[in-house]
Amino acid sequence: MTNVRKHARATRVTVAMVYDDGHVSLSISDDGQGMGDVSSGYGLLGLRERAQLVGGTVNIETAPNQGCRIDVEIPT
Repeated sequence: MTNVRKHARATRVTVAMVYDDGHVSLSISDDGQGMGDVSSGYGLLGLRERAQLVGGTVNIETAPNQGCRIDVEIPT
């Protein structure tokens, strides 16, 4: 959320969390400017590392001027 506020130039942010039998899913999406290189940056690297430590995954979808969506899934 901090990165969205600082960098995305978004007017809308959606956060959804679902707890289902066997996993927790978190989705954060915005309507901002999108991201450049999603393989760099300590924040995204840290997010991926923490998810992997507990057997989870992180998926990032972004395009210039079409916002960004980050999906995290963690097994319970």
